[in-house]
Amino acid sequence: MVCPSCGTPAPEHISACRSCGASLMPGAERAPLWAPPHPAARVEVPWGPPSRALLPVDEPTVQLDAAIVPVDVTGEWSPSSLVWDLPEPEVVDLAVTPAGGLVWDTERLELEPGLLSGHLDEAALPSRRRSMVLLTLSVLAAAASLLSALVAVVGFDVRSDVNGSLSLKANDFSSNSIVGCIIVAVLMVVGAAAASAGRRFGAGVAAGAGCAAAGLLLWVDGQGLAVLDSITSGLHEKGVSYQLATTLDVGFWIAIVGAALSLAVVVAAWGWHTSDGRAPHHPAIGVFGAFATLVMVAGLMVPVGGAALADNFSNDRPVNAVRFGKAFVFYLLAIDHQQQPPVTWLLRLGLLCLLLVAGLVAFLKGTRFSVGIAVGLVPLQLWLWSTSVLQAGDRPFSIAGGNPGGSGFESHLLTSIGTMMFVVALVVSLVAAYAVRRD
Repeated sequence: MVCPSCGTPAPEHISACRSCGASLMPGAERAPLWAPPHPAARVEVPWGPPSRALLPVDEPTVQLDAAIVPVDVTGEWSPSSLVWDLPEPEVVDLAVTPAGGLVWDTERLELEPGLLSGHLDEAALPSRRRSMVLLTLSVLAAAASLLSALVAVVGFDVRSDVNGSLSLKANDFSSNSIVGCIIVAVLMVVGAAAASAGRRFGAGVAAGAGCAAAGLLLWVDGQGLAVLDSITSGLHEKGVSYQLATTLDVGFWIAIVGAALSLAVVVAAWGWHTSDGRAPHHPAIGVFGAFATLVMVAGLMVPVGGAALADNFSNDRPVNAVRFGKAFVFYLLAIDHQQQPPVTWLLRLGLLCLLLVAGLVAFLKGTRFSVGIAVGLVPLQLWLWSTSVLQAGDRPFSIAGGNPGGSGFESHLLTSIGTMMFVVALVVSLVAAYAVRRD
């Protein structure tokens, strides 16, 4: 039996507990349920992990669940308390864990190879150092773009039967050039700053603005070379004695450096082109945007004024802006030389190629990065087109200087249609990229 007061085991033939003195007779008063045990009934349990108990053979034992309880036949409780027989814990070496999964308890979790790593690599952003490189290049390219528009690009000084000297800046070739340089400079810096904050869209804006800036600066240098070629070749054909000093001024070289830095911005921003885990916009939007880009570029190559399509690739029929420069030289020095140097139309074709490639990538890729390319590309083209249509300024030539054989400032109708289609495609792409989806 067990004492109802202190819980100490007691033989059947005694009437009182030997530990607390409580009566063991039936009907005796019992201690409250929550009464503390008698001090004599407390058993000291040693700290530390339990160990297997080795019992004498001649001592009777009672086998309980996972425990061996030694019992004294005299009625005294064994001082060893309960001794737990537990198995040794199994040690798992993670270095030799099977590659196919991890073992947790008794359940094996299978991991599909490449499932997590591929997704994380696809959505990973470039390092902080690369973000700072992009921001630094964007600031330098923006500064070069602004300086090239503010200082002289080319100059000349001629002494002969007719005397004259002139220093030309970017705005002398097209009166909307300075504002255009400001637009691309701001877009590059803002886009690079957003990319440093982890925005793929911002990196796309910097890349698109870099393409636009490189094309504009190369086009400006081409215009300056066309003016110098008109003076040199015209004086030679005129057959007079002359002294001529031509200068590729500071703005010319800054424009070359700015174009190179702008292309470096495009290369640095390409690290953000990977998918961010979101599905691209609908292919129909990409096809429409690509078609709009093709229409806009084709509109810039349409011949006017008796020119031919091949004049886009020849020296014979310059575009509107070059023809205006040659007319100005004729007015100033009475020199008429209609041809342009090959480098002029080659640099113009470089501008058109940058515009074409950037537009196609922007719409066909369909990610937020590619939509950013379109956002960085279209403001400059929209500015040049709108000022030429509205004839805002003294010499507001259109994108890439106009069309072969043209003499005015206005844009061709096909260029206007393509530009408006490009803007519509961009708006649709932005809505598709940032609309809140319910699925």
